[in-house]
Amino acid sequence: MELNRRLALLLPLSPLVACGGPPPAPPLPAVMPGPIGYRYLTPLRLNVASIEVDQGAPVASIPVPVAPAEAMAIMARDRLVAVGQGGQGRFVIQAASLLSERLGSQDRLTCTLRCRLEVISPEGARVGFAEAQALRTQTLPGYMTVEAADLLLRQTMDDLNVEFEYQVRRSLRDWLQAGPAEGAPGPSSGPASVPPSVPPVREEPLPPAAAPARPGSLPPPVPIRPL
Repeated sequence: MELNRRLALLLPLSPLVACGGPPPAPPLPAVMPGPIGYRYLTPLRLNVASIEVDQGAPVASIPVPVAPAEAMAIMARDRLVAVGQGGQGRFVIQAASLLSERLGSQDRLTCTLRCRLEVISPEGARVGFAEAQALRTQTLPGYMTVEAADLLLRQTMDDLNVEFEYQVRRSLRDWLQAGPAEGAPGPSSGPASVPPSVPPVREEPLPPAAAPARPGSLPPPVPIRPL
């Protein structure tokens, strides 16, 4: 009888144990609000007349608010500035994938981004190029979410921005132009003029030098001529 009572107490718990799944995923960091953009970063001023964005090879991605290829195109438009008179810059998207893979009770996200910036002469010859790549993976307990995929893409884009600027400055430094320093005074168009509210300064002759004072006596006062 005692054994039967113990079995009766354990039986209601068995379905709960059998249905227990993987632990819930930890809360994700807040996704950066607003659209993806990189105008707050230092622009790369290229000595070419124009810059075009080439999609390049086919890309694949799971559904996210901004596709990886579009995020890379935004980076090119926001950061590359044509300031020259001839030639062309070509930004080629070589790889832009964001994929999810099921591993047992987990999902693994992999984001791969690769691009190349080419400088084309006015005659059509490629005279320089720079390449950059960024790769990130993340394993999630349970199933992938759009928020997790979007966050991983933004983090990988941050990595690509750093690597892209480094490679451009290293490999294409002869085609880069420095931007004007903020706050620097502009060129003067003529001699500086005195503001009209400030009266001109009149020149006055210096007073004659006083005779050396005798010991024990004070030097004579120097007269001050009123203006």
